Amino acid sequence: MTDQPARDASLAIDRHLLLQAPAGSGKTTVLAQRFLAALASVEEPEEVLAITFTRKAAAEMRERVLLALEGTLQSVPSEQPRWAGLRAAVLAQAARRDWQLAELPARLRIQTIDSLCHEIARAMPLLGRMQQQLQVVDDVEPLLNEAAVLTLRHADAHVEYQDDADRVLRRLENDWQRACKLLAGLLPSRNRWQQVLATTPPEELGARVQASLERIAAETTRVVAQALGADLLTEGERLARESAKHLGEGGEWEAQSWQQWLALVRIAIGVGEAGAKPSALSLISDYFSRAERPRAVARYMLGFPLALMIGNLAAGWLNQFYGWRTTFVILGLPGLALAACATPFKADVSRFQELPAPAGQSFVVKAADNGDRGGIEFGQYAA
Repeated sequence: MTDQPARDASLAIDRHLLLQAPAGSGKTTVLAQRFLAALASVEEPEEVLAITFTRKAAAEMRERVLLALEGTLQSVPSEQPRWAGLRAAVLAQAARRDWQLAELPARLRIQTIDSLCHEIARAMPLLGRMQQQLQVVDDVEPLLNEAAVLTLRHADAHVEYQDDADRVLRRLENDWQRACKLLAGLLPSRNRWQQVLATTPPEELGARVQASLERIAAETTRVVAQALGADLLTEGERLARESAKHLGEGGEWEAQSWQQWLALVRIAIGVGEAGAKPSALSLISDYFSRAERPRAVARYMLGFPLALMIGNLAAGWLNQFYGWRTTFVILGLPGLALAACATPFKADVSRFQELPAPAGQSFVVKAADNGDRGGIEFGQYAA
């Protein structure tokens, strides 16, 4: 069986053509001949465009076209008359229009899809909002992640999108990193859903998604039921009913328990802060002289706003990439490390020592510095 009729039909450039053939059957030859046939019928060579997926395929096809125009292409004897006829037609048209293909072979538009898109984007910088030099990259994952982050930030900054962004983040338990990852995973297949989102009303789209989820859930349930068997399903149903009794109506016990734990943790933090500052100031008063005490207290008190500022900056950055749970753990580790470095000490200072009891005579304690008179500590030992 010969495919010559199909090869002859491929030269008819007045109609669309879909070419399907196995590897090594001569697809590149047929496409190169069709390219030459199109060149012979246009005013300028730039009007004919051939695009491929890879640079290798584009280079191979360009080489065949140039060799055919030079008359040096090696081919089977049955194809030589066809090549010769196409070459003569193209050269005649080139001579009439002064194409100068021998001096300007770059006028032949045989390129990859990437290079074509790059060329279009460069030709329309304002419409495409491209303000920097464009380049083709092989690894697009960092760009997809950046696009996802910018999308969520844009949604958070504009009122009309904030409710939708909040709904997505609540569904993902405020896991920013997971939201960015899921959004970036959708971008490679945007040609499948972008048009649907742009043209389908939200109500209809929601109904379609709901129907798809119900179908997936039903199919998954059927497969699981077949795999488990009747006995395990009965036991699982019994355990589920017992668990529901402990949870109460609508899972309110779990929500209340979680809020109670948060309240207890916050109370413990308040107790720790309330007990730390008075004792710290007291110890500073004991270990530093009257002249050094203001500087020591100032440095101690400066730690709170500095820690708050650094913590907020670090939390915002960490939450963007790792999520709020991991951020809490990371920010809590320095405190645990400092606590592990703490060593016990004995508060053995003179102002905590009682004066000896009077031995048969009365005496009066006078302050060497009048500024100390009337103080709480001084009043315990002096009249």
